[in-house]
Amino acid sequence: ILFITGPPGPPSKPEIDNVSRSAVTISWKRPVVDGGSDIRGYSVERKERRGMRWVRASKKTISDLRCKVSGLTEGVEVVDTPGPPVNLKPREITKTSVTLQWEIPIIDGGSKIINYIVEKRDATRKAFTTITTKCQKCSYKVPDLEEGAEYYFKVSAENERGIGEAAETAEPIRASQAPSAPDNLIVTDVSKDTATLAWTKPKHDGGS
Repeated sequence: ILFITGPPGPPSKPEIDNVSRSAVTISWKRPVVDGGSDIRGYSVERKERRGMRWVRASKKTISDLRCKVSGLTEGVEVVDTPGPPVNLKPREITKTSVTLQWEIPIIDGGSKIINYIVEKRDATRKAFTTITTKCQKCSYKVPDLEEGAEYYFKVSAENERGIGEAAETAEPIRASQAPSAPDNLIVTDVSKDTATLAWTKPKHDGGS
């Protein structure tokens, strides 16, 4: 039997467990993909917010899932990836597009948000596809949708450290529009206190 191994995937986003005047303790979870071999250790790096260079926080490989980074300068911010955008929701829906809007992440990771990444997934599929990686506003119009189809959407924020956790729509959004008005409205019967109306169905049902 031939076993093919490769590099592991990334660990989970680091979590800050403890902060002191000159140190920070971070923890993380194992990569989902180990590359077909046991994880031997982790390399932790740090960079000041206004610095240009990443440096190793420890000369030795970290075998645990946590690390205390010492030797920090009091008052200097440590850069992290941003948190998820908040209040992601559709602002406008048509039969072929959905315009999304959201608010900036509560946590920017100590660095300015430079881009938002927008992804979509057909409700009948499992994988997301990237629509744009260069959105610089808190809204985006997703075009070229199939009328009547349902979609999930994800939005992630990016700063100089990297791409953060995504916000995702909780329910699928149907690409549709309001139906047109019924046609041929007529009064078929009138009594002392009632009226009976009849009409034909709209030419467009809005996709549902």
